[in-house]
Amino acid sequence: MMKNTTTILVLLMLMAHAGISQNIEDFIVVTGSEGQFKKIKDAPKKIYISSFHVAYQLLYMDSDVAAGGRELGGGYRSDAKASLLMGITGIPEDDLQGAVDKIYETYVSRIKAAGFEIVSADEVQKTETMSGWEKAVGGQPQELGLPGYLSVSPTGFEYLWSDKPGPFYQTKLSTEMDGLIVANVTIILPAFEDGESAASKAAGKAIGGVAKVVAKANLRIGDNVWIKNNSLKGGFPMVSTCSFVYKKSLKYQAGAFYKPKKTVLIEDVFDPKKKYKATESASQDLWGSSRGAFTVFNVPDQTMSKTQVAECDPEKYINGTTQAVDM
Repeated sequence: MMKNTTTILVLLMLMAHAGISQNIEDFIVVTGSEGQFKKIKDAPKKIYISSFHVAYQLLYMDSDVAAGGRELGGGYRSDAKASLLMGITGIPEDDLQGAVDKIYETYVSRIKAAGFEIVSADEVQKTETMSGWEKAVGGQPQELGLPGYLSVSPTGFEYLWSDKPGPFYQTKLSTEMDGLIVANVTIILPAFEDGESAASKAAGKAIGGVAKVVAKANLRIGDNVWIKNNSLKGGFPMVSTCSFVYKKSLKYQAGAFYKPKKTVLIEDVFDPKKKYKATESASQDLWGSSRGAFTVFNVPDQTMSKTQVAECDPEKYINGTTQAVDM
């Protein structure tokens, strides 16, 4: 079973302070090295939680276009476009907020039980590094640039933000505050994914003239989730991570970025066999109509837009996602 995602940082710090060296079986280091967190045993037992977000996917959007043109056997074929919009309904935002509040409360209690002092956003804001940053308070779910995802931070959680944070601000803050540990936690909970097999896609391309989108529900803790975004030339990857940065001097410095080694499935919430589809076929005109010396082909583009609801038990959704993140 995967170790608690939100408490892995606490485990890292406990191990480092105790001078214990062992593998983190269910996590891999994205940046830094496995040995870096050993240095944290020299850090003061103070931590600033810079960010804490749980992002729930409630909407899924995808589209496919089959480009038309002249047919090999003569005539023309139109473009065809299929779009699918899926959503989860019946899950109150208050329930999501309550789940995140519970997860955060457990996270904080474990940090304190390990003997760490949590430094407030007010104290951090007094530093030169963070003096120009604005203070915000969690408890208001937001999209935060993740299409289809609702990002939830704990109620009353105070943090600092800036639209121009600058490079290495965590390291600068840690140095300025005599080795303060700066931590960030982001958990991504995707609910849908592409449901069409590679063989089916290849067959569709070979035939041509058919645009098709197939999706299926697959609730999980994301280890590598592609977030589509047209303004960013396709999208960007998002990973569930826990990170820490510590720097007291050139001699004592550490930083690591952890993510799950594999996807953690959250079962019994959606029907795993059900697939959701939107399909549209192109129009064809094989002969056209004569207009004097010209032949005119009539091939209006075909578009299909479909909206579907992925049904689930709201209580199972809340319990499943909460237990997966906060086991």
